[in-house]
Amino acid sequence: MNWMLPDAERQPLLEMRRDLHKHPELSWQEYRTAGKVEEALRALGLEPVTGVAKTGLYADIGTEGPMVVLRADMDALPVSEMTDVPFKSEVDGQMHACGHDAHTSCLVAVARRLVADPPTHGRVRLLFQPAEEGAGGAEVMIEEGVLRDPEPLAIYGAHVWSQLPTGMVGVVPGTMMGSVDRLEIEVHGRGGHGAIPHNTRDAIVAASQLVVSLQSIVSRRIDPLQSVVVSIGQFNAGPKLRWSAQSELSTRKSGKKSPICSKKSFITPSPRMVVQQNSN
Repeated sequence: MNWMLPDAERQPLLEMRRDLHKHPELSWQEYRTAGKVEEALRALGLEPVTGVAKTGLYADIGTEGPMVVLRADMDALPVSEMTDVPFKSEVDGQMHACGHDAHTSCLVAVARRLVADPPTHGRVRLLFQPAEEGAGGAEVMIEEGVLRDPEPLAIYGAHVWSQLPTGMVGVVPGTMMGSVDRLEIEVHGRGGHGAIPHNTRDAIVAASQLVVSLQSIVSRRIDPLQSVVVSIGQFNAGPKLRWSAQSELSTRKSGKKSPICSKKSFITPSPRMVVQQNSN
């Protein structure tokens, strides 16, 4: 099967994806992105519903009857782009490092196909979701009713994956992607001078042991045939070089998904691990 799009469809897809890549927007700030999507959908003769979950939108194609939803996410990550491509991010500290620019552009390309050959029984809802990166955009959209009247028969989403060869589609039985569970830990100790550690209760040492021990959740608590990831993303402790930590240690990770996960959720410590040592 030839997966290559005709140039008339491929070129606008590439142009939109590169435009979005140059102008990334973080969760709940996807105003320009949503505007570009709305503009493209209206150019196809569609009437998108905007302002859903603040910056989300959707459009329906087809007739009354059963509904299938196709979903794409739109937000970028707080990451600095270190590339030399001509369409690199123009926003300092923000980048489409997870492919949502491609997801959004591909769904607009699907809209073009569906407008040219619409379903004759039922409808397809094209759902453009904000705030996927751990910010709860899907939940807000659901609360605002995007999956009601009618309730969809199925919802489909796709994720670009650079480890697959171009043109290959990856499908597995069961769960394909993992969700994110957030974990916050506070470790309290007693601070003091680094030269007399016996007079302190060193929370940094304790927390460091905890970070290592957390990996035994995977090796000793989870079925070896299941896929689970435990990651500590940030560890901050202590304001001074010579002193045992007295302020906070935080671990933060925007937990990302594994390519193939047979569990519906995996553990990714996200918001904070806090280590505090009192000086008294």
